Amino acid sequence: TMAMHPSGPGAWSRDIVYDHFGFDAFIDASQFEVPYQYFRGFLSDECNFNEIIWRYEHRDKDRPFFLFDVTIQNHGGYYREIENTLKLLKVGNTVKDDDEYLRSAETYLNTIKVTDEAFEKLLAYFAEVEEPTIICMFGDHQPLLEEAFYQAVFEDSGLTQEQQTAKKFITPYVIWSNYDREYPEYGDMSANYLGAAVLECAGVELPSYYQYLLQLHRQFPEISERTIQGLAEEEAVQKYQILQYQQLTDREIPNPVFSLGH
Repeated sequence: TMAMHPSGPGAWSRDIVYDHFGFDAFIDASQFEVPYQYFRGFLSDECNFNEIIWRYEHRDKDRPFFLFDVTIQNHGGYYREIENTLKLLKVGNTVKDDDEYLRSAETYLNTIKVTDEAFEKLLAYFAEVEEPTIICMFGDHQPLLEEAFYQAVFEDSGLTQEQQTAKKFITPYVIWSNYDREYPEYGDMSANYLGAAVLECAGVELPSYYQYLLQLHRQFPEISERTIQGLAEEEAVQKYQILQYQQLTDREIPNPVFSLGH
């Protein structure tokens, strides 16, 4: 198991946290084996994906290989000059040239276009390898853009402030494999379920904790800081809190604790 981040090791205490999470290794930017490539002052996603390929090719081939990677190329803010091949004409009723603050949205759209192209290359590589491989890519959060952008998006939407805030927390995910397999249709889910979903897609025999997560997902597809207040009294959520605490703090507790989930 390997964690990777194309920047320094201390950000969000990754050098400590990943060790506590049980990863065998943590690779930061100083340990990259492939040539550095930069975009907007950050190590590019293409460089990052090339490092993933390098680590895959130099893995212990007698063992399964799991890598968790947090990219940095599209980190805010979006004021750096780049070649914008995608042109943003207007947002809602606001023409871009009428408000210079909408230019950051145009810059962001172009950064994710560059990521799309690099991701295509990554999938093309793994489409050709013999080892059965699953790749999951998801966004940890939306970009932080200027308020003028959000005003233009939500103008005349009729959404309440709470509904507008909720829209800002939606990010896409994709689960891809290089072999034929029928995946369940998960639909919307909060990120706490994603690991269990990927393991299920991989055909792994799920530990009881992850079985409970998938069961809980069917009942409450989204659990977050924003929604937890309305769910705090739900029995299934209270059981989840107990199981999550046990999972994170004391893994020596015998399995019968998981009977709460069945």
